[in-house]
Amino acid sequence: RSTASWKAAKGATSYKVTVTTKKGTVTVKTATVTGLSYTLGKLKEKTSYAVHVLAEPAASGAKPATVYVTTK
Repeated sequence: RSTASWKAAKGATSYKVTVTTKKGTVTVKTATVTGLSYTLGKLKEKTSYAVHVLAEPAASGAKPATVYVTTK
């Protein structure tokens, strides 16, 4: 398991979290969370994932912040 965390965004009431493979081809999971972290479970070994986090409500034109996680 890996945990992604982030700093609070001003005015955000929740965060949309989307996990994909690093190549961006397969959506592994999408969730909306109210906290400042998300635990990634059931990931394949030796695989790179991208965790995209977007504050909700999002500012006009806002893009998700992305963190890359590679499993061992």
